Amino acid sequence: MISSVANRIPDLTAHLVYLEAMVPEDGETAIDVQPMTQQLIARRELADPAAVRAARAVRSPRRD
Repeated sequence: MISSVANRIPDLTAHLVYLEAMVPEDGETAIDVQPMTQQLIARRELADPAAVRAARAVRSPRRD
């Protein structure tokens, strides 16, 4: 969240400080960097592939 806000207002952001936070790479979401969450999604996908595809379709588009 903090990175997204900083990207939207770079002229007002000098530094970002992350305290006890995961810092995903550009284009990654919190879900992408959490192995347990990825496992749960994989299990859900096996049970209902259409639901997982629909959820992935609503992700925010990557900004370059």
